[in-house]
Amino acid sequence: MTSRTRELLWRRALDDFDPEDAVSWAVAELAEVPTSPNLATLAGLQPRYNGFEVEDLLRRALEERGVVEAPRDEVYRDFLSEMGNRICTGQVSPSDGCAAMARAHGGDINRGELQPFWLLQLAVRDLRAGQRQWYCPDLTLDTFDGAVLAAARELCVALASP
Repeated sequence: MTSRTRELLWRRALDDFDPEDAVSWAVAELAEVPTSPNLATLAGLQPRYNGFEVEDLLRRALEERGVVEAPRDEVYRDFLSEMGNRICTGQVSPSDGCAAMARAHGGDINRGELQPFWLLQLAVRDLRAGQRQWYCPDLTLDTFDGAVLAAARELCVALASP
């Protein structure tokens, strides 16, 4: 499975997916992997997408690639683990990683693992606007990266625990 496919599955699991994502994925995949009927058809779709058609073509294109879409909770956990790891290892900047995790939270109280990132993102938004923030006591622009790294480490430890 390509990293692009993995990220597409993350978007689906995080309810951050629209037909344009599937078409863009198909176009990019065609540049790197052998074509297949469903992948080529999906890549050739034009705007004003029919969501049912896109979903069917995407499902079939994934099947042709041997990709089985795991249950949403497994894909969500994979996203958390990978993004936490990318932040901790410096593959993603704390700012970009926090923004990605906050987008994934999206204000959904059921995604408690992501709440620290959501609050940090709200806080840094206010700080960058020159406003006082109330979300994270003692947070400043200078301490933001460290706070994101600490939250990512805590997330990774929590995910590693049984």
